[in-house]
Amino acid sequence: MSQGGSPLFRGPVNSLRRFLRERVCGRGSDPFATDLGGIDIRPQALDTARGLRGTDRDGAIVLLGVMPRSGTVYTGELIRLHPQVHAYPYDLWEIPFLELTGDLIAAQEKFFKLYRFNRDKMGQCDMLPLFGAAFLAYLHSGIPTGKTLLIKNPDMAYLRYFPAVFPYERLVLLLRDGRDLVHSTVKTWPEKSFAQTCRLWQRSTRLALEYAQRCGPGDRCLLAKYEDVVADPRGFVRTLCTTFGLNENSFPFEAIDTLPMRGSSSLKKDGKVSWDPVEP
Repeated sequence: MSQGGSPLFRGPVNSLRRFLRERVCGRGSDPFATDLGGIDIRPQALDTARGLRGTDRDGAIVLLGVMPRSGTVYTGELIRLHPQVHAYPYDLWEIPFLELTGDLIAAQEKFFKLYRFNRDKMGQCDMLPLFGAAFLAYLHSGIPTGKTLLIKNPDMAYLRYFPAVFPYERLVLLLRDGRDLVHSTVKTWPEKSFAQTCRLWQRSTRLALEYAQRCGPGDRCLLAKYEDVVADPRGFVRTLCTTFGLNENSFPFEAIDTLPMRGSSSLKKDGKVSWDPVEP
């Protein structure tokens, strides 16, 4: 795979080589599979994706929560305080793009079946970075030049495909204590099963931890706990800036204290929103 001439892309492409090991990917894969093995993508697809997303754009920050109620709203608001960051263009508050990987893979398989001689000319998953880059180009069109895009989604499904769909972007994986998260989820959506919610948290958390463990220093991946972000938002910001190369000195740390909490499922007796930990 070509590394390209820009230092911005050398690290991501080198990291991607460790993930992509010439294996055919399939639609029926478990969305929470922890097998982070390879996916067949050709160098020309990666080079084209780099051009589509824009070589003059820094890597987008993609914030993924372990599941809904995991604190992506507050963490996203904290990150977007940075003057270099532009969040949620076109008011797209959540971007569940990774969940489309199975459909994209199925579409490419149908493409091959319609004319089988194309199969040997392309990687089995070339459409993943191509469609991901095209969607990023659309989002970049809604933010000023020179700004860093921030998008989020409270879901870890198909995380294993992140380096294939978004090979040049940056990733924040946000975890949250299972007791608080399950309590908040079943209180917000009483129709959700307690057992199923616990299972979703367990599988999502395991996937995020295994993914983060396999990331190297150049992979531009940050694992964080929501409780730590709330307890020490300044420390989280400093780590974020160091990991992703943002200018820490330009961050308005004084604005953190006025940042509101949003999305709590717990209410005090006086009707005010509470983010106090929920006792198990």
